[in-house]
Amino acid sequence: MNDNSDQYEEIAEIYDAWCLEVQEDIGFYVGMALGTETAVVELAAGTGRIAIPLAQSGYNVIALDRSEAMLELLRSKAFESATDGLIDARIGELAAPNLEGQ
Repeated sequence: MNDNSDQYEEIAEIYDAWCLEVQEDIGFYVGMALGTETAVVELAAGTGRIAIPLAQSGYNVIALDRSEAMLELLRSKAFESATDGLIDARIGELAAPNLEGQ
């Protein structure tokens, strides 16, 4: 991991408020998953802005991010939205995603 991961650890708590108005792409990603029978992989999943709506639509999601703080928030939000059974939040890098077991 490089030093850039620290910036995401630091902004995890404010990330959702910062992205609150960005929702126009969610339908696009859910639509792209139509017909998928395997898990959908989201790289740089952050706090679950896309992963949770995918899971709410019934998809299994592997949510990868390099920030444990972001993933902890994703896990909490997934639990609150009753989608935690569909989301596998994992530490991973874009260059070498952790997809073992899939």
